[in-house]
Amino acid sequence: MRQTKNIKENLFYNILYKGIDILVLFILTPYISRVLGADGIGRYSYAFTIAGYFVLLALLGLNQYGNRTIAEVRDDKRLLSKTFWSIFTMQFIFSVCSIVLYAIYMSFFSNDREIACVFILYVISGGFDISWFYIGIEEFKKISLRNIGLKILIMLAIFVFVKNKNDLVIYVRIYSVSALCSSISLWIILSNYIELTRVSYRDVIRHVKPNLILFIPVIALSVQSFVDKIILGILVNKTELGYYDACEKVIMVPTAVIDALGIVMLPRMSYLAARQEKEKSEAYIEICILFAVIITSSAGFGIMSVANEFVPLYYGESFEKCSILLQILLPRCVLLAIANIVRTQYLLPHHMERSYIRAVYLEIVTNIVFSIVFIPYLGSVGVAIGTLIANFVICFYQCLCIRKDVPIFKYIFQTTPYLIIAVVMWIINYHIELPVDNMVLRLVFKIIIGMFIYIIGLLLMHKTTKKDFKKLIKIL
Repeated sequence: MRQTKNIKENLFYNILYKGIDILVLFILTPYISRVLGADGIGRYSYAFTIAGYFVLLALLGLNQYGNRTIAEVRDDKRLLSKTFWSIFTMQFIFSVCSIVLYAIYMSFFSNDREIACVFILYVISGGFDISWFYIGIEEFKKISLRNIGLKILIMLAIFVFVKNKNDLVIYVRIYSVSALCSSISLWIILSNYIELTRVSYRDVIRHVKPNLILFIPVIALSVQSFVDKIILGILVNKTELGYYDACEKVIMVPTAVIDALGIVMLPRMSYLAARQEKEKSEAYIEICILFAVIITSSAGFGIMSVANEFVPLYYGESFEKCSILLQILLPRCVLLAIANIVRTQYLLPHHMERSYIRAVYLEIVTNIVFSIVFIPYLGSVGVAIGTLIANFVICFYQCLCIRKDVPIFKYIFQTTPYLIIAVVMWIINYHIELPVDNMVLRLVFKIIIGMFIYIIGLLLMHKTTKKDFKKLIKIL
């Protein structure tokens, strides 16, 4: 039997990778903006987005289906080997189709063939990406450390080789080659976990349908995000789109930890579900809901409380509207966190794909309807409101789907003290006016004040918080 990995260790390495990823992005963005310029970044972003859809076609729903299926059979090496080669054969077939289609696009339809040609390496990398296997057996340390090392090498390579606008192709080549090397590196130690096994056509074909089912919400959510921005750009203007796009990136910070938690918990919960360990599964869901709400509410409402200082300092004076957008968008973090936990820790481990897909469709329809209603009058604020309502709808619907099996609303209600503390901190800190002219100092002071208010709130509710934190440490 494979030894069960420690969740604290897995979560640590996954959060470490997410943190390094955001830090590298934070460091590189201003450098690349100045070196390549808006036109260079635009060419890269457009070509990368197109190539990304072909990688999605290669992987389909493997990031969820693959690691869940591997987690369910990881105790039996023979079955694990057969399952891996069956799934990978399917992945390889779809990847070949994806590469051929991309080659056709690149040759006949691309309006920037030079960049598109380099990105074919990125598309090929999707065919060799077996990170889903390592996630399924909970080997997060290896893939996290590998990814961290790769991110740092990419950053150094960009600083060394990308010096002006003419180096755009070099910039694209660095990312494409690194993606391919990253995927191939996963194969080096694969023999430590599985053995070469012959699989039949029937072994492969049985994975196609469930994988395609999980691909539906992946592509649907991707298209929804694209449609939102298209509607905003058409009905209003590109400036409003710029405001909204800039604010969306801020949400990555509070939700990064929860995304990491979801990746770590999906294989663990799939493993427990396959063995019908209901009591332990519910205990994990309860404590993860608590953990997620504490993290997202404190970070989300904390950023909201300093938005007036943060926005002009980070984006510039012309982005003042982002302060308003952040007040609407950041409460989404709590809803996204709860929905993530319900999805990764119950719906997917228990093969409730239909409920998940219905929830996604409901979110998309709600978002588009409210966005179309509000955008003509409120611009980017309208999209933000529509997105917030849609996030509430998918969160509430997913909770309804599991309420008979898991007391999910009880778990959410138990987090109320932490939500109250976060909201009080936001209200007080947002309205504090400091007699400091320097914007950096004002931001630093307000962050310290916000943290102080939040800690005071925790101390005032020490009986509840002490019990919850002990439970959190024990179960992890």
